Amino acid sequence: MIRTRKPFALLHTGLILLLFALYACGKTYQDDTAFNDKITLLENHPEAILAQPDSTDFSRITTEKEATAFLLRSLARHYTSRDFYPEKEKLQECIRIFRSRNKVQQELEALFLLAETCKKENNTAEEIAAIEQGMKLAELADDPVWKFHLYNYLSDMYLRKYDMLKFIKNQALANQSIKEMNTDELDPFTLTLLGKSYLYTDQLAKAETLLTRLKTSVSQQHICYTDICRLLGITYFKQKRWENAATELKAALASEKDSSHCFTCSSMLAFCQDQLGNEEETQYYKEQALRFDTARRGGYKALEFYKLCIDLARRNGNREEETFFTQKMTDQYERMVKELNEQTLDEAIEGYMRIQDQNEYNAHIRTYQLILGGMLLLLACMVIYYLNRRRKQMMKYFNLQHRIEALEKLENIQDETKALILQELEIAKQIAMLKHTQKEKSEKLLKELDKLNLLKGNKLLSTRWNDFYHHIDISFNHFHERLTRRYPALNEKEVQLCCLMKAGFRTEEIAAVWMQSVFTVHKYKTSIRKKTEAPRQPTFWFFWTKHWLKTEVFRAYKALGEIYKNYIYHTSGYQSFN
Repeated sequence: MIRTRKPFALLHTGLILLLFALYACGKTYQDDTAFNDKITLLENHPEAILAQPDSTDFSRITTEKEATAFLLRSLARHYTSRDFYPEKEKLQECIRIFRSRNKVQQELEALFLLAETCKKENNTAEEIAAIEQGMKLAELADDPVWKFHLYNYLSDMYLRKYDMLKFIKNQALANQSIKEMNTDELDPFTLTLLGKSYLYTDQLAKAETLLTRLKTSVSQQHICYTDICRLLGITYFKQKRWENAATELKAALASEKDSSHCFTCSSMLAFCQDQLGNEEETQYYKEQALRFDTARRGGYKALEFYKLCIDLARRNGNREEETFFTQKMTDQYERMVKELNEQTLDEAIEGYMRIQDQNEYNAHIRTYQLILGGMLLLLACMVIYYLNRRRKQMMKYFNLQHRIEALEKLENIQDETKALILQELEIAKQIAMLKHTQKEKSEKLLKELDKLNLLKGNKLLSTRWNDFYHHIDISFNHFHERLTRRYPALNEKEVQLCCLMKAGFRTEEIAAVWMQSVFTVHKYKTSIRKKTEAPRQPTFWFFWTKHWLKTEVFRAYKALGEIYKNYIYHTSGYQSFN
């Protein structure tokens, strides 16, 4: 009995449902046209597959190509020699490869062959497992033909267990799966199984029509030809058409490779020949049947054969032979009763399903454990990332604070230095103007300043112009450095003038420092404008000065200024300003 998977409702969460939906959407079940063509060739000419040269090493199957080649050659050998079955482990490896590549048709063929291999080993549990897997795959792929094949196989399993009710039920399910399909769309292999289903459900007229038409449509090399002849012979046998039955059974026996089918054909031929009155033929096929009788899977066929043998022995007065076959029939009955009292097929299926459900439960538990573990790991990573990021941000913040504090300290230092420098510059300006304008009064004041060490400490305007430039850079954002770098054409006097103007010295103060006239300072300003390409800004002072230069008063004042300059030059220590 095929059961669908029970829902795991208590454990299914939204996440799992989503993952399942995505997985289901991602899977597609499409026919592999190339593989189907190879199967068609295989069914019509299995020897052709075996005749093809193939150097593939099947000692280790690792690729889809190797798995497909192994499957096709195994099927070909199985069809040409029914007693051949591939290595189960290699076949299982092929199934794993097909499943991983989503090769549905290949996997179904491999599962079907695996079930046949397990049947040979009398391993009912693994045989059921293979059919169950195939049924689930056929359901997912919505393949009615494969469902028909698998239901037929399952019905045969119940027939072997002598459960006729379940046998008929699964035959009905098989027929229902292809009920909507046109028989012209079905391949000969499926049609052969359909004829077998008609035969087993006593639809003899349908079986005869289908099998007769099918026999004429396939070649004698087709893998189903022998089965068609055997099934058609059994159909005639049930209709008591002995001659027709004998003809078809002989045709089947001539090419039959399966010992069980050979037993069936031989035992029925013995009965047919007996009904036709051919004693020699009867004896011949009786001996053939005994040769193929394994006494293991004969079932009802064996009982009918032993009854025939007992009847023949009685008619011939052969008491010894009668006793022999009576004992064999008794042994067959006992075997059947023993098998009936043993674990039924339903119990075996139930056992398999319990194992599957447990495995499914364990798989779900492992899935949830992995998901939970993954979520916890993700959460841990997020926490670690957050803490690490927070730590880096805090370190960045503290570093920034330290930098700000250091800059504030530096700024304070620079502000203090600048203030001192500007104070010295202011003192220097005042001293320069005092010396320039009021010589007599200044001499007394200068002496007082000297006592206070203001003159001695103020060296900005002494011969140490480099120290002056250094202070200018500190106070005015590297003004001197930027000036000389940008305008290398400026001479020393011009650089001095620019720095003095930046420090706030007026024209007359600069003239006093240089011990030069105001006009000389203006000449240097004009030169600087030309070298720096600075636009001249006309002012009221400029026009007034221009007019003043033209007066006699200015010329007289200039003469007096020259005299005063010479006097200062010879009486003071500022010669070096020139």
